[in-house]
Amino acid sequence: MTGPAQLDDRVPLCSIIIPVFNRQDTVAQTVESCLTQDYPRIEIILVDDGSTDHSAAICQIFVDMKHPEGKVCRLYRQQNSGACVARNRGMDLATGDFLLFLDSDDTIPVDKISIQVAALEQSGADCSISDFMTVDANDQPLAVYRNDLPPIEFITRLKSPSNSAIIMRRSSLPDLMRWNTSLKRMQDFDFMLRYLSGVHSWIYVPKPLYNYRLHNGARISDTYKDGMPYAEMFRSMAEHLRRHPPKMTTRLHLLPRYFLVLVRAHLKDTISRFTPLWLKSPLKNVIRTMFRGRIPD
Repeated sequence: MTGPAQLDDRVPLCSIIIPVFNRQDTVAQTVESCLTQDYPRIEIILVDDGSTDHSAAICQIFVDMKHPEGKVCRLYRQQNSGACVARNRGMDLATGDFLLFLDSDDTIPVDKISIQVAALEQSGADCSISDFMTVDANDQPLAVYRNDLPPIEFITRLKSPSNSAIIMRRSSLPDLMRWNTSLKRMQDFDFMLRYLSGVHSWIYVPKPLYNYRLHNGARISDTYKDGMPYAEMFRSMAEHLRRHPPKMTTRLHLLPRYFLVLVRAHLKDTISRFTPLWLKSPLKNVIRTMFRGRIPD
């Protein structure tokens, strides 16, 4: 009679980094969606950012539970310092071959990691990018968003793939790349666009493998309704490209293109906020004409 099969330690480990702040109503569902993955080797790193509700206690329950071989859940606590600090600490603590960032009010379907890691292993790509789905507070589907763009086009179209749609090979992260703690909002947008600026190979998975929850409460990540911090985002990208110069000729003009797309977005945002309704459409047409041919529409 043979004993239970031993887990093959050659299977790559995937680290899931989850910052937590006052998410007692959703964090259990988020962690459960990670623990029920059909992928065999998962490390869940929960970083509690000084929660004042029962979030940390709920996380501790999962830490104390017995999990299947190959799956582990760890909790680290810090004084309230913000999501970027929590994610940076999670990166420092992660030991996996692959990294996934997940907010504590979102979930992932059971086959996300197995599908995307298989795509990475078969292709040898730096990262795997899937589609994602928005859901309401009751987990009812709202819309599916496609991410079928080359990495550079996310930057030049100023389009966020949404950070949990990406599973990245740890070795594809530039040395000392960090979440920008000086940004008060749009941190995930900034981090993923900077990361994608250095991606040389990727694999697109045409399936929604991440559920982004829309609700009335504030998210830990960003406050998009407050607008985009255009100047700060440009400085962040400029500093990143200075530290990690582009190696491909197609990337040599990336910073000027990024500057132009931020300017265009800023002009459109200004028109939307301060221009009378009757003048908005003509002004937007003028902006479209100004930038036509310089950056993608």
